[in-house]
Amino acid sequence: MKRRTVLLIVGVVVAVNVVLLAVEYVLPSPSGERSSSLATAPDGFAAWAELARRSGVEVVALRDELADARLPPGSTVVALDVPSLPRADALLLRAHADAGGRVVAGGVRPERWLDVFDASLVWRSGGPEAVRVGERALVTAGGGSWSAGGVLVERGNVALLADASPLQNARLARADNAAFALELIGGGPLVFAEAPHGYGSASGLAALPDAGKWALGLLLAAGLLLMLARGRRFGPPEDASRPLAPPRAAYVDALGAALARTRDPAGAMAPIHALHGDQPPPRTDDEARALARRHAESAR
Repeated sequence: MKRRTVLLIVGVVVAVNVVLLAVEYVLPSPSGERSSSLATAPDGFAAWAELARRSGVEVVALRDELADARLPPGSTVVALDVPSLPRADALLLRAHADAGGRVVAGGVRPERWLDVFDASLVWRSGGPEAVRVGERALVTAGGGSWSAGGVLVERGNVALLADASPLQNARLARADNAAFALELIGGGPLVFAEAPHGYGSASGLAALPDAGKWALGLLLAAGLLLMLARGRRFGPPEDASRPLAPPRAAYVDALGAALARTRDPAGAMAPIHALHGDQPPPRTDDEARALARRHAESAR
């Protein structure tokens, strides 16, 4: 009983967690990697991607590695806040810009690959929260600036941003940030490089978000607990044959012993003696047992 109670409590806890994870999956809270179009957190780009879609721009969340991807001709590729961007990928982006496409890159600490676009440019941490880019007044988080001054430097078809915060969800609706975000896109599709942010081209169970994986695991655990609680317990092996009734002799001996315990075997056998008046009543316990045995054998 205690074991069943413990299993029931554990099952309830698992079920509650599954429900909470399901609610989180259906109505997710803001989450995601910094400057990713798949991120709904304050520092994500989901609002920018949605703004582009509503403005009639095709938006692509590119999960393939840049080395394996085929970028649409004339598209604008966004690679912001990816300090660990491989130089090979930066060279591919430079080639895309040279071929007529557009690249929006930069963000936090791009020193590892920045020289691919401008060897003289230096990124600095910090900066003003209110800046002007052309005719646009932008509100930033003050996260970075260029040594040349300002947060935007353009080199041909490459727009280098020192601070991506004006494009992020938390500030896109402030000042002229949204208009600035649309101007950066240009005329082609908007492609967000998601592989550097950790969103690879996984499939099957690996493609599930972490919340979905936890929910699936808890559902499996709940199912196992239910089977354990409701299933038949393991016990000793079944007998090879059906157990038979005890031998008749054992019954007779038990009946004789019961008559002996009455201390009045003659009185106890009186009803039987009345049915068989030709037999004298037993005088001793042995006679009572013998009489009971005879009647039992005659009843077979």
